[in-house]
Amino acid sequence: MRNKKSMGLRAIWDSIRYYRQDKKRFADLGTEEEAAKLFNYLQECYVQHYGLIPTELEDEEDKALPLQAAYAVQGHNPDFVQNFYAGIIAIEKIGLQVKAQWQIGLEAALQWGKGKVLGQYLCVDFQYDEEATTYSGRVLYKRVGNSLVGFWMEPKIASVGFERLVEMEESFS
Repeated sequence: MRNKKSMGLRAIWDSIRYYRQDKKRFADLGTEEEAAKLFNYLQECYVQHYGLIPTELEDEEDKALPLQAAYAVQGHNPDFVQNFYAGIIAIEKIGLQVKAQWQIGLEAALQWGKGKVLGQYLCVDFQYDEEATTYSGRVLYKRVGNSLVGFWMEPKIASVGFERLVEMEESFS
């Protein structure tokens, strides 16, 4: 595969910021079509920065987007594909909104967020506390095969992170 890093971090971040200012923020998305357009845009930013497409995006089988479930989460932080993390996320639907709560890493660092479902997409604005500072960002997941895959970013980070969610079994019996 051809390496697409030529655009550079600064240009990618500028285009993401431009998209945010000129278009709509994740939580402002109103249709599945808008979510699909933004997901494809974030995927292209990811490919331009890292020079690869996550293999999780190769399965395009459409399935219903499950809610009210616990998922195992694996991902990597922006700027460094080798900076992996794992944990769990609980997603629950409350009226028209979706609430999400992540527990990441061995220390079970807590993150939380609210969002909504748009067809095959789940858009969530999230927050977490670290060293007496609250950080925020946005993640956009798409149903791909038996997983949810998503791209996320934070305002002061000039790159895109990636996550894969796999529904956990409800019991051991």
